[in-house]
Amino acid sequence: LNSAKQEAEKMIGTKETFLVDKELNEKLMKEKIDVTLDMNTEDVGALHPVTIDFIRMGEILTGMGFSQIDGPEIELDKYNFELVNVPKDHPSRDMQDSLYITPEILMRTQTSNTQPRAMEKIKPPFKVFSFGRVFRKDEIDATHTPAFHQLEGIYIDKKVSLADLKHDLSLILKKYLGESTKTKFRASFF
Repeated sequence: LNSAKQEAEKMIGTKETFLVDKELNEKLMKEKIDVTLDMNTEDVGALHPVTIDFIRMGEILTGMGFSQIDGPEIELDKYNFELVNVPKDHPSRDMQDSLYITPEILMRTQTSNTQPRAMEKIKPPFKVFSFGRVFRKDEIDATHTPAFHQLEGIYIDKKVSLADLKHDLSLILKKYLGESTKTKFRASFF
């Protein structure tokens, strides 16, 4: 009985394999894929609004003769604070305000870290801008978040004055917000 049972199981297994293979071959014959045909490529998703604004600002600034530069998000204290003239006793350097990894390495608190790097590498005159994420040890509320985006530029040349800065900022705002945009400058201290 055991040998008859084993023989029957063997025959059933063989027939089952044959039927599965037959079904697969029939399916493959019916389904034809032409890899030379163009695929229907619909765009899925969209750019983030911050990305769209950065692209727009990049186009405005490069149109004004600025070049884009980038800097690391994990930065040395030297580039984040020291070389941009933030004194050792400034509150922004406190452990409770900045995200330190070691006493000399932190998550950048501003995109100003690109300025001394540009001044080390590029011979004046130059106009550069940078944008990207910056990090601060803030509690999340309506006006604060621990990570946000920042954009800034630096323009070094002979005979450049605050009048040039005001002109460039007004021009940037007009290009970004519309030609009817009016600007007003007032002194403010932090």
